[in-house]
Amino acid sequence: MIDEFLSAANPPAIVGQPQILIVPHAGYVFSAGTAAYAFKTLKNFLYDTVIILGSSHNYPVDGLALYNGDAVATP
Repeated sequence: MIDEFLSAANPPAIVGQPQILIVPHAGYVFSAGTAAYAFKTLKNFLYDTVIILGSSHNYPVDGLALYNGDAVATP
């Protein structure tokens, strides 16, 4: 399913390497097309570090929840 959204995305070529990417965080039916468009824009760029910020959907958090690992696997 993700490959289909990425195949359909056709972002324009950009000048310069983006330093920030803000992507919607909702169900696929609502935001996958927009997220694929944003991520495909980065296809030809390399990054050493990526910081992901998001909200908790399953547990109430008072303050900050921080992942203590070295890497994560994504689809």
